[in-house]
Amino acid sequence: MRGAKLNEANLFDADFTEADLYEATFAQAKYGAGTKWPDGFVATLAGLVQIDALQELRWRFRTRHPYPSFCLDFSGARFSHADLSEAVVNGINLEAADLEGAELGEASLQGANLRNANLTGAHLFLANLTGADLSGADLTRTYLVGANLKGANLTRANLEGAKLSEADLSGANLLGVKVYAIQLENAIMPDGKKISLFTKLRKFTG
Repeated sequence: MRGAKLNEANLFDADFTEADLYEATFAQAKYGAGTKWPDGFVATLAGLVQIDALQELRWRFRTRHPYPSFCLDFSGARFSHADLSEAVVNGINLEAADLEGAELGEASLQGANLRNANLTGAHLFLANLTGADLSGADLTRTYLVGANLKGANLTRANLEGAKLSEADLSGANLLGVKVYAIQLENAIMPDGKKISLFTKLRKFTG
């Protein structure tokens, strides 16, 4: 890649490990945590601009980037109070990420890894979390009205004060879930039945 002109390019997933970048130009090109460089290459000295995790994620779902979401690793990233409404990031890795107060209304997070994530007070109205792994996640006071949680793993998650009215929990794993002050009006429970006055939550939470 000697002499390549990559000015203003988006290089989030590029692997230059074995590349010869002699006299290549990168003025205002953007790179992220996943970009790989040859030994000894200093990106900032080459005029590159490093984009933080939130900016990168916004760029990806805004442009419907074709790179598979299940390859995106944002584990431990900080997205507190970020506006990610309507994001399409199925299969993304957000393990232990900080999403406190984040806006994720109508987002698609099918099969996402949200293990031990902090979603305290997050807004997930009508979000699609089908098959997502939310085990150990903190969902205290999270707004999940109308959310699709079919087949989701919520083992040991904290749902205290969470709002799950009209949510679909068909086939979800609720073992060990904390449910104090939870709201479940008209929600569909793991057995496929709508909650009623006779539903015993202990049947699902153990």
